[in-house]
Amino acid sequence: MNTLPDTIALFDLDRTLLAIDADEAWVKFLIEEGALDREKFEPPMHAVSERYQRGEISGLEFCGFYLSTLADQDPRRLDSWRERYLAERIMPAISAAARALVATHCHAGHLVVLTTAASRFLTAQIAAELGIENLIATEGDMKAGRYTGKVEGIPKERSRDSTPGSLSAEQRSPDSARAGSTVIHVTTSHYFRA
Repeated sequence: MNTLPDTIALFDLDRTLLAIDADEAWVKFLIEEGALDREKFEPPMHAVSERYQRGEISGLEFCGFYLSTLADQDPRRLDSWRERYLAERIMPAISAAARALVATHCHAGHLVVLTTAASRFLTAQIAAELGIENLIATEGDMKAGRYTGKVEGIPKERSRDSTPGSLSAEQRSPDSARAGSTVIHVTTSHYFRA
């Protein structure tokens, strides 16, 4: 009989397990590759992020902007870019402290979940690198094997608090004692420097 662990550890990704924002790093990477026009994508990227933080746009619009970078691209080219992006931008942004904390929860038998508004296209390999088997991410819509640039289903909303904090203990759910289980949510207040 399969039973769920008594403890669930939910990890945010951007500016938490990563010292950077995965979506913003992707846009910057594509701009530097010449795949995106700097004037067309960089100012709107900053505007979308700021408006989202202020609660002026929906998660759908926020995630849709970043998924638009995948639209109509050859899947092999996207895969090639992603491999370089992960090696050059993401892996150096994962600190030893972040890796150690995830490993501690995995070894303790906790149900470990990476939860992010970034796309599964960008984050599935990040979760695997960290040893996290469970991923909640924004799904990109596909037609005929190519991304449309739209969200499939409901996007995972990110925390609107992106203020980096310091390495500290996890935040425990106040309801966990009553439920007989513990939910640990590691957010941007638990920022790990690379």
